[in-house]
Amino acid sequence: MFAAHLIAAYPDAKILITTRAEDTWVKSVSTLFNTLLRWHWSPLSRYDPVFPYDAPFHVQGYLDILHIVWNLWTGGDWRDEDALRRTFRKHYALVRELVPPERLLEFDPREGWSPLCRHLGKQVPRDVPYPNLNDLPFTIWFHEQLWWATARKAAVSVAMTWGLPVAGAFAALGWYWYPKRGPI
Repeated sequence: MFAAHLIAAYPDAKILITTRAEDTWVKSVSTLFNTLLRWHWSPLSRYDPVFPYDAPFHVQGYLDILHIVWNLWTGGDWRDEDALRRTFRKHYALVRELVPPERLLEFDPREGWSPLCRHLGKQVPRDVPYPNLNDLPFTIWFHEQLWWATARKAAVSVAMTWGLPVAGAFAALGWYWYPKRGPI
């Protein structure tokens, strides 16, 4: 989405683009976006414990960005895998067109540190495994935990806001009713 702008803004930067099989990317991104965007976040967003509602960034803003990106990538039809494939190919073609080969590394993370460090002119870290954080089940699990934490905070907030006054009203009504008329 922002590749052309970032490449223009940093004309001397070394660029890294991860190589990925188109089919696995389409499956992964479809699963992630379609899972996250189906959950009902909006009513909970003001109770978000990670990104509070009055913070500059909160869960509703994040979801708005996801919707915009997903609609751009799919042309508005979230089931359109052909549109996703076109987006994938167009992005790679754009980066290859804009970045001179000496500044571009097409990188497969399974290769580990060596090609990355060589491209950046750095030493390969010793005794430091190359990180692997692109794990779809973990990413979905993480967002699910965020959703449940938000739901719990919302439930407590609603209970404190409405539950105590309602319970108090029933207690007052009971106090008023019981002594005058006896048990119902």
